[in-house]
Amino acid sequence: MTIQIANSIDLAKLGEQIKQYEREWIAVSSKSTVVGHGKTYRLALDAAKNSGYNDVVLFKVPLLDYSFAPVM
Repeated sequence: MTIQIANSIDLAKLGEQIKQYEREWIAVSSKSTVVGHGKTYRLALDAAKNSGYNDVVLFKVPLLDYSFAPVM
């Protein structure tokens, strides 16, 4: 995994894609697409590698039924 890949990910593009992966780990390619997922980061990484993606960024998708606003 490289810093270049992390900087190239468009989080806005992932918005609709990640709804189906709530509470799972996802592997994201440099083209901002989900290329693997699983209950653990290792399962997500293995799924990405099995699909031919060696350089990915891993994210844990949180619960999506609430919003977060920090208090200052």
